[in-house]
Amino acid sequence: MPKHDYLRALKVYWPIVLVTAVLTTGLLFAVELREPDVFKARTSLTATFTKSTTLSPTAPLALRLKQRQTKTFCGKAMSLQILGKVIESLDLPYSYPELLSRVQAWSPVDSYRIEVVVTDTDAERASDIANTIAEELVRYVAYQVPDKELGATARLTQTDVGWTPSGPEPVSWATPLFGGSLGGGALGLGLAVVLMARADRRRTRPDEPGQPPAARGVARVPDPGR
Repeated sequence: MPKHDYLRALKVYWPIVLVTAVLTTGLLFAVELREPDVFKARTSLTATFTKSTTLSPTAPLALRLKQRQTKTFCGKAMSLQILGKVIESLDLPYSYPELLSRVQAWSPVDSYRIEVVVTDTDAERASDIANTIAEELVRYVAYQVPDKELGATARLTQTDVGWTPSGPEPVSWATPLFGGSLGGGALGLGLAVVLMARADRRRTRPDEPGQPPAARGVARVPDPGR
């Protein structure tokens, strides 16, 4: 559809577009407020490397290898091997995919740190999950053989304990506001275009058979024989 048709529909039916956007935004706000409180527990781990062989890579290479291995440990924190043990240890009511959706783990750029964030509707449970992930990851790394390229043994230490959150995370208004405005506005504009198209069809519809000319808005022509 040409762009000017959308503009024409918006110009004529802008109240419908506005009302639809406002109603959609209000609906999303209501849904957001009905969601249960969410708590986040955070913990940090730091990797250290102890030389275990005579292999001595250059400093830049060693730095890259250490960072690569740290990122590998980071990915392991979200694996079935680690999270499965967490579920079993804490007797969690989650499956692996459900727990995975509540866990985030990443390694800041150019560092040997691993950040773990757990989101849950229960503050104490979020803290327990974060700390158990750290414990299981430390235990996993402790049993790993030295990296052949690096020639060093890695160890993880939990540097920041996952304390129980003091309160829930603040409600995010960005999603309802922008989602409602854009989604509702698009829905309203689509409805306006449909209404405009129907109005255009009514104006251009051919005369129906048997319809009096006056009813069709056609001027009556006098009969010269009368």
